[in-house]
Amino acid sequence: MQRITEEEAKAYIACSEDFTEAPAAYYTVTQDDAGWDMITYYTAKRRGVYHGKTGDEMVYVLSNPAMPGLYKIGHTKSDAFNRATQISRGTGVPQDFQVEWCLRCFKAERIERETHRYFKAQRVNRRKEFFRVELDVIQTAIMQIAAKYDELPN
Repeated sequence: MQRITEEEAKAYIACSEDFTEAPAAYYTVTQDDAGWDMITYYTAKRRGVYHGKTGDEMVYVLSNPAMPGLYKIGHTKSDAFNRATQISRGTGVPQDFQVEWCLRCFKAERIERETHRYFKAQRVNRRKEFFRVELDVIQTAIMQIAAKYDELPN
């Protein structure tokens, strides 16, 4: 692990902001008002990697009228609307899924994985991608996670 300056640290994502449990690669040492050393750990993930670019993947949030209050958070390398149609075709699905919201990005799988960890306590089944949480809370979390990589629309 390497010590870096506070200025250098601005280019990296702090471990406290990362939901992938990535190991610390860097750290900074600062002092609080009482003179105590404060150590902050950072991952090797760089901020703003995709600034100003348009991604080719999507993180999406789907709902289904047969499952009120539940949202499916997933990712696709194609289109969220195609993915909703795909999973609606199953014989065990009583009604079609609807796209509630989606974000075009580059690292959809990473953002999805971090979002799943963020909402671990609201996950209905640990082997499924369904969560009992409000849509606006999901959107806010995904946008915060995506912002670390500058994965936000211009």
